[in-house]
Order: sequence, then C-alpha cells, then structure tokens
Amino acid sequence: MAKKLTTVGLIALACAMLAWKFWPQNPRMQVIKQVDTLVENLNKTPGEGNVTLIAKSEGLGNLFAPEVIVEVPPITGHYSPEELKSTASRIRAGQKSIRITISRLEVVMIDADRATATFTARLVADETASGRGEDTQDIRMDFQLIDGKWLITSVGPQPVQ
Repeated sequence: MAKKLTTVGLIALACAMLAWKFWPQNPRMQVIKQVDTLVENLNKTPGEGNVTLIAKSEGLGNLFAPEVIVEVPPITGHYSPEELKSTASRIRAGQKSIRITISRLEVVMIDADRATATFTARLVADETASGRGEDTQDIRMDFQLIDGKWLITSVGPQPVQ
C-alpha cells in the first residue's frame, strides 16, 4: 500500500512538472521567457561544439519578428531574423566565450498584444585576438504577439529618465 502511494505521488509530481513546463503562462511570463531564451542563445562557453552553436543560432531566429529595429551600436538598422542570426554567428565566432547576465528586468504590458521589457545587461567576452572585454548597458526590448508567440520587434537603449 505504501509503495502504491509513493508511485502515485511520483506520477502526480511528474504530471505537475510537465503541466508547469507546457501549460500556457501569462503574457508577462512569456515575455520574460523570451528574454531568458535570447540571453541563453547569445551566451557561449569556451569549447562549445558546432552542434550547440548551430542549435543556438537556429533558436535565435524563432525570437524575432519579421522585421526588427536594432539600435545597439555597432549594430543599428532594420533586420530580418536571418540577418540577426548571421550577425550573431559572426560575432560569436570571434569570441572564446560570451557571458551575458541581466538584472532589474521589468515587463510592462502595453495592451493584449504588445509589451516592453527593460533591463540592465552585462556582457563579458573573452575575445580570441584582443583579450577580455566588458560592457554594461540599460536595454529596452519591444515585443508583439504574432501567431501566438511574443516576438522581439525592436532592441535599443533605455531612454534616459
């Protein structure tokens, strides 16, 4: 009897974990997840394999709207998801490692299908040729709900308040 209860408890726990992972989250949490996924796909660990690099590059394409406005020097302009994937791959190729961490993440729901995320991003990169570089910027990302997914429509600096 105790063994049956333990088995039932483990099955219930597994079902709850699956429901948490796959159950539709509220829009604010979906935007936060998109920001986390972007950071995860931009990060690079030393010795990262080609399969991982390709998977991360493909994952980036699923985060962007058909046209994205980027205002983060040296990358500024209007880009397609394919162009952003290509740019990220070129940048990642010149680095031994890239570590992006975010803090002070806030999401504001503008309406049912638009949101803005603001946060501080800290970048530490070990470049293959010129050593280590660090930068911190306050970032603003705009999102739009397109075909059921929150996609990035613009990226730029936070306006000075």
